[in-house]
Amino acid sequence: MSVDSVRIVPELRAVHIERHRLGTPAELLYLDTNYDLPGTALTEGIRRVGIPGALRRFLSTPATTLEVPEPLWIRFWPQHALLAGGFKVAGLLRGRRHRVVTYAMENNDLATLVGGRRGAPRRLVAAAAVLVGAVARLTLDRIAFATAASRSTYEQLPFVRGIEHTVGLELPAPARAVTAAVPLTCVFVGAMEERKGVRALMAAWPAVEDALPGARLVMVGPGPLEAEATAWAAAAPGSRRVTGRLPHAEAGDVLRSATVLVAPSVPDGRWKEQVGLPIKEALAAGLTVVTTDQTGLADWLRAHGHEVVDHHGSSFPDRLARSLVRALRAPLHRSRVRADLPEQDGRLVADAWLHGVRGRRAQCNRDVVVVNTLGGALEHYTRGLAGALAHAGGAVSVVRVDEPSTAGGSALGWIRRYVAALWSVRRTARRTDASIVVTWPVLGHLDRPLLRCVLGRGVDVALVMHDPRPLVHARGYGVLARRVGRLGRAVRFIVHSATADRTLRAECPGEAPDVLPHPVVPRAVDAVPAAGGPGRPVVRVLGQYKPDRDLDLLAAVGRRLGATHRLEVVGRRWPTVPGWDVTDGFVPEERLDELMVTADVVLVPYKRFFQSGVAIRALELGTPAVGPAGSSIGDLYPDDRFLASDDPESWCRAIEAATAADPAEVIALARSADQRSKRAWARWLAPGEDAPAVS
Repeated sequence: MSVDSVRIVPELRAVHIERHRLGTPAELLYLDTNYDLPGTALTEGIRRVGIPGALRRFLSTPATTLEVPEPLWIRFWPQHALLAGGFKVAGLLRGRRHRVVTYAMENNDLATLVGGRRGAPRRLVAAAAVLVGAVARLTLDRIAFATAASRSTYEQLPFVRGIEHTVGLELPAPARAVTAAVPLTCVFVGAMEERKGVRALMAAWPAVEDALPGARLVMVGPGPLEAEATAWAAAAPGSRRVTGRLPHAEAGDVLRSATVLVAPSVPDGRWKEQVGLPIKEALAAGLTVVTTDQTGLADWLRAHGHEVVDHHGSSFPDRLARSLVRALRAPLHRSRVRADLPEQDGRLVADAWLHGVRGRRAQCNRDVVVVNTLGGALEHYTRGLAGALAHAGGAVSVVRVDEPSTAGGSALGWIRRYVAALWSVRRTARRTDASIVVTWPVLGHLDRPLLRCVLGRGVDVALVMHDPRPLVHARGYGVLARRVGRLGRAVRFIVHSATADRTLRAECPGEAPDVLPHPVVPRAVDAVPAAGGPGRPVVRVLGQYKPDRDLDLLAAVGRRLGATHRLEVVGRRWPTVPGWDVTDGFVPEERLDELMVTADVVLVPYKRFFQSGVAIRALELGTPAVGPAGSSIGDLYPDDRFLASDDPESWCRAIEAATAADPAEVIALARSADQRSKRAWARWLAPGEDAPAVS
């Protein structure tokens, strides 16, 4: 077999055989096999060798490029150095130029890689970094990083920045065939080990069963915890199943038939989830993913509406359960998940670059850091925003700053956390030339000089002004604050509606904010019976009470529709409203989705507002929102069926029209709004360039 490249694989897996078939033609030499290989046929050009056999092959192969495992696979590093050095020496002996390349996925910190979870002395870590970095610089010609996180890890090594490199994102291409999902089915695929989060999953699942009768978990894979998991599943065979080891093709069939993939990996010694093959296969099939923040795809998954869970602390199973409930109750639409993926597998793109003879240093996608200053209240908004920016070509990361209502403490503590986050972002922005988007002004107009002061002059910054004239009392919006704010006028404003644009221009003469659509994340839901029962549509008002809520209008609607509709208000600080059932209390994220899904209509009864996140979120879930004509809600609909004038009768007609709407039509409207939003954010992120296609 005459090829120009050789690949070394320490443990052969089924996926390596698929890549061998689709990637750059090469001879594949493997040292050992993985548990998922049985049942997969080897193809031409694949053979097993030892290290001595590989070194002997270097003296006779016609290939001039060798792909070796990455240098920060610490337990394999001695073999890595021997193979890379041996191939270079073989080239010298044969009078040929030999190139050595590698694909780097490691995203753990260097101290952990050297010393495990207990760490290692600083001098030992520094010495290891110099040794690994120096050998890499002497032997490697190209590095393709799988994620931005892996690039950050390798930047801890001296000398590595001088190696030609590219940064991609190891996302799959959409699978050609789409399997119909079995509703409320969750699948785990992987080794039955502690580090894969198996025990945490078993601890979390009973809460999912309680919240979602009919939910079903299938666990696929062998490992030391298989017997324990099998005994656990036997206690509830109707909702739990453990298959054990399956051939790769059969495991894929089980995965593709599920609604949600759960991959709750936790760190273990030197090990940290790098990407996760089951995550890639699930995305290709259109599944919603629930995983932890360990994977290098965490930022991308979070940005595209999947569930990413913090694994720290004893409450991890509780958080995992809540995320599973959210994902199973309202999974992302399969077509949306697949549309978010690239046309070509990111690993194959990197493979073509690594083995190409000619090339230049690949440019990263433009980095964008989203600073979410209302970490709790704007979590869903931030996911949509990051998703729109990522679709536009941005390499997006999110920094979360929790507000006092979420984190506790005082407003001063919130400001301190904000400044600390900005200082951290400053280093990232200066290193990667990233743009910064702040989702909410903590100090109103005073945020602009603060941002300029902390981030410096060379950083591109934009501040989202949701409410240019706040609906409730807020600091930093007075005349003096606006004048001081002009000191930071290099910080751009972003607004989400024409009303907000007009108001901001009136408040700040000379300003020209960027008007961009509110992000939209269409989601699919299984049919859920409405809470009002047959023939009695449910109309809900959601969110806390504010003075601009129209109580007189609600009372009039109550008199007109109270006998034929179930009218409910759910939120904090609401007074009694005649004709309505009022529930006073905070509505958490998962409960908010449930209230929207089980409603026929969500009502937005404001006298004045700039945009409604509640209306957009309801639309995402297939529930129409009724609001005032002339508001930003009108941007969501092609006609005025669901829009009302000041007349209460007009509101009642709009409510009746909305209760008759087809949920599929509403979801289609959400997809249309999502496409408009993505195109607009793409033009904003890269002015003058063609926006990426939106499918």
